[in-house]
Amino acid sequence: MTEQIVEQALTYMKVGKALGPSGDTRDLINAAGGTGVKGLFQVCESIEQEVEVPEQQAKSYTTLTQ
Repeated sequence: MTEQIVEQALTYMKVGKALGPSGDTRDLINAAGGTGVKGLFQVCESIEQEVEVPEQQAKSYTTLTQ
């Protein structure tokens, strides 16, 4: 996974729709620019490396497409 894939995935998400329990929206991440994309990428990357899924992540649906 790369930051570019995360950035591309954001373009497919609905405007104004929360990404999960955090309540963060695509608009909020896009407004943060590269910092927002990098932060979301780091979260995805750390989840990918975890043996167990964090409790909050287990409550959400994350879909990244290439």
